[in-house]
Amino acid sequence: MRDSLAYFSQRWQGIRQGLRTRALICSFMFRATGKGGADVTHTVIRVWYSLCISEEDFSSLLSALQDLVTTELHTLTEDVMEISADQWSNLRDVWVTWLRLAKRKGPWVANLRREAILRDSGRENGIETYLHAIPKEHRVSAQRFFNSGIFPSTGNAEELSKQNPTLTGRGYHWLSSISEYHYSIPMDVLPFTGWDFSAIKKSCHVDSLPEMYSIYLSQIIHKVVGKMKKDQVKFQFILADVLNIETFLPASLKYDRITTSNLWDYCPLTVLLTTPSKLKCGVPI
Repeated sequence: MRDSLAYFSQRWQGIRQGLRTRALICSFMFRATGKGGADVTHTVIRVWYSLCISEEDFSSLLSALQDLVTTELHTLTEDVMEISADQWSNLRDVWVTWLRLAKRKGPWVANLRREAILRDSGRENGIETYLHAIPKEHRVSAQRFFNSGIFPSTGNAEELSKQNPTLTGRGYHWLSSISEYHYSIPMDVLPFTGWDFSAIKKSCHVDSLPEMYSIYLSQIIHKVVGKMKKDQVKFQFILADVLNIETFLPASLKYDRITTSNLWDYCPLTVLLTTPSKLKCGVPI
């Protein structure tokens, strides 16, 4: 029997880990489940994290986006993934825009990122505090990532020559009234802070923090792809306020566990703990 995973998305359009990117990344992994499917691990990692990606990543990204804008998700993934038609249409608008923006020449995403950095007066102090809180051996690689925005999961960073359009969007905080796409990753969100360092350290321990986490992520991605190949998992994407999530789920569907990610940044913890509890079978969140 398949596990059923419902992704509870944040209520803010501009958050990077929104459904638009989750669905894209999952479609990448579904491609790897087919006969002769290529290993997409490092492409997935770079598209998720890196300002610049390789030519091969870029080609795979455009192909995946083209599939997503022309074919409904349940058809594209043979019912492994699903989203309602009206919500798919909302996400499709973003994927179409990324395809259009991908035709731009030059370091256009890097320029948008630079503008976002200049607008954030507290970024440098936040990074300095963070760097002093992590083990010394990781500071150089972490600082390099903060400076460049490039996440070289493997190989030579110089080979990452294409701009990553999926780091752009609209509607984040005070920029919500601007129609043009901007660099949509909040400057106060550091990519290393949410990682379970103890778990990662069991997988490997090297000086480079991006490399260390890439190894850990690779193991997770391989496990997910393995489950998808065995038809052990089903994804349901829901674009909605988490407080109204029950209206989008089958009444008969129950969960043995629910992960809420960082939703308590947007909802009171007491509300968050009681709302999803109606969906589970007596197991604490």
